[in-house]
Amino acid sequence: MASEKLTTAIQTPPVRIAIVGLGQRGLQHLSLLWKLQSEGLVQITALVDAHQKNLTAQKICKYVDNFSLDDINVSNDFLSVLELISTENRVDAVYFALPPGVHQGEIVAAATFGLLIFTEKPMSLSLNQAIQMEKAIRENGVISTVGFQQRYDPRYQAAQIFLQNKKLVMMTIIHNSTLESHSVKHTPTENLGGPSNRVWTANFEWSGSTVVEAGIHQVDLMRYWGGDIDWVSANYVKRDSVDILNGGIIRMHTR
Repeated sequence: MASEKLTTAIQTPPVRIAIVGLGQRGLQHLSLLWKLQSEGLVQITALVDAHQKNLTAQKICKYVDNFSLDDINVSNDFLSVLELISTENRVDAVYFALPPGVHQGEIVAAATFGLLIFTEKPMSLSLNQAIQMEKAIRENGVISTVGFQQRYDPRYQAAQIFLQNKKLVMMTIIHNSTLESHSVKHTPTENLGGPSNRVWTANFEWSGSTVVEAGIHQVDLMRYWGGDIDWVSANYVKRDSVDILNGGIIRMHTR
């Protein structure tokens, strides 16, 4: 029986994947998925980035060993990936690795086409936009997830196990680290009205500030440890196109 199950798993067609955004995170995802492709588990069929320099084999090979653009559709326009669905049926799932402030309906479009979705956090800087994304995902019944990888860290998993069946009265997390110590940014923000050093994660308009860009991990860990969150009441202030929570009251569903 075990042998039959193994044979079935090996014969399953690889998941056909498009990656939207070939910056720091997108390249990291591509590197890992490229290894899975060598094992026959996935197939990279499309790469999308707004900046042509990020889509050249010469650039990508610096970050992905033995990479080749053979049989991969490359485009600056995400709609071209959706056209592959209707014309060639070449994509099953999409990885989105975009700065949260530059989403333009891509996730809603992907959900509408029934594609499986992985997106980097935060999904959006706008509450209304995030609600639209969630609505499209639910209405189309697609599998989706957000890149909260810290839930898979053994240290945080140990804390989650320890807190099971315990009543939480209060939870506070303090995290101290450098903002950008692990890689470089690839979006030419200096030409797009953004920061001259390309570190958009520290820029309010692009990321909501590091409190949002990095702090969202701590919020997710509290959800992981203590249960999901209800927004009992909240007031929002508007700053340009970004919605900011001001004075929100939350209630956590403890286990």
